[in-house]
Amino acid sequence: MNEKAYQLSLKMGFIEPLESDIDYWRTCFADFKLHPPKDIDWPYVAKELRLLSLEEAELPTDATSSNGDLVKELRKIAENLKDAHNRMNVVLMKATRTNAEIAIVEEGYPQPSSPIVSWAFWADRLADKIAEETQRPRWRQKALRRSKVMLACKLSELFEQCFHQDAAPVGGSEFRELEDTNDWTRFFQAVVFSFFGDRQTNDRQAVLWEASKILRDHRSDNPR
Repeated sequence: MNEKAYQLSLKMGFIEPLESDIDYWRTCFADFKLHPPKDIDWPYVAKELRLLSLEEAELPTDATSSNGDLVKELRKIAENLKDAHNRMNVVLMKATRTNAEIAIVEEGYPQPSSPIVSWAFWADRLADKIAEETQRPRWRQKALRRSKVMLACKLSELFEQCFHQDAAPVGGSEFRELEDTNDWTRFFQAVVFSFFGDRQTNDRQAVLWEASKILRDHRSDNPR
């Protein structure tokens, strides 16, 4: 989301005012025993996290549709579109037998290649394609973990810029209690809780180390 879209979302009331976001993150960080530096730019942090939350809005959850669910939904959409097209033809036939035909002539008849029909056939073809794809077991969990790794990558620059610390976990990849970690880990967990409702990410250490490796490889391939 760019600045123009952000301001429009604020104006339309789709997102909370910046002041509310600042108050939220102050409380959230304190709840996770995270103490930002005195010179932290709260408006910048709150805005960046709001923008990031909107980017992550479609991350997989337990309520996310499976391929099978999507196929069923697409089939239903196609069926409804075809039904709507057929009913429209019936109405047009009825109208030609009344004085409503004048209005139809003035308005013009739908083209044979009606967008309704095109969408119906497209929905059917997409359903066929998705039905052919094999969805692995635990796909939601794997997709969610991958998303958290990428979230850590995105958060790292914001953390380093605003907290003046390296975005690197302490310890190995085995689980550690939050109080035994560092500010970077607490910052990450606070944001994950806000975005996903996950207060304690069990594979948090492994996620952060994987993100750290991705960032390290990226920096070595793209030296400044």
